[in-house]
Amino acid sequence: QIPLDQAMVDKLSENEYYVGSVGTDNYAAGANVAKRMLENGAKTAFTLGGAVGDVVHDARLNGFKDAFTAGGGTVLAEGHCDSPADAATKGDDLVAANGDADAIYALTGDYAIGALTALGNHKKEIPVYQSDTTKESIEYIKSGAIAYGDGGSKISTTLSGLLLANYLQGNPIKDENGKAPYFGTIVPFEVTADNADAYIEKFLEGHPMSAEALAGMVGEGVSYQTFVDFIEGYSFESLQ
Repeated sequence: QIPLDQAMVDKLSENEYYVGSVGTDNYAAGANVAKRMLENGAKTAFTLGGAVGDVVHDARLNGFKDAFTAGGGTVLAEGHCDSPADAATKGDDLVAANGDADAIYALTGDYAIGALTALGNHKKEIPVYQSDTTKESIEYIKSGAIAYGDGGSKISTTLSGLLLANYLQGNPIKDENGKAPYFGTIVPFEVTADNADAYIEKFLEGHPMSAEALAGMVGEGVSYQTFVDFIEGYSFESLQ
């Protein structure tokens, strides 16, 4: 995970061997889930995810709550677990108390499976929306049991590696202030039944970028703007 504390980022920037950070905009990911829920007519929902203090889950949850309530929705409850192993148990409690909810937001694929288990235990059918699609949960997207999933955050590690490769080849990437860049703006895209098989191929089993595409982002002529343009245009389609 990229550092979120500005003091830490500033401290890293002072180190000559720090060449940059690339991470996901998890707040935007949560907000996008809320928008899709609202588009589908959901007015009430509860959430299921990790413990308070998990920077990824907290950001997704905050983005979701802000967007969902702004759109007229009501968040009925928040389920927090110490680990995904607790998801079904916590999900049982949430479904029992909120069985009339219009939707569930699971903060990762692991929690989505826990939510589905809980729904099965209670013989309830509530649409499950999730972030961070996994190899296990994508099968439920293909079958329609999960109404919405997002993915694509894996590109962050690829771009981080490309920053390092540029540095090692004598082309360190610097932002407009001459500092090592900080990109916390990767926005996950939607994973659907239509693109699920291609997503498995590129993100869960293979690599999202071709060797040619990777080579095109290293060396002479590659700049900070190259990375900005890639991130701003990032989508599943942009990788085809």
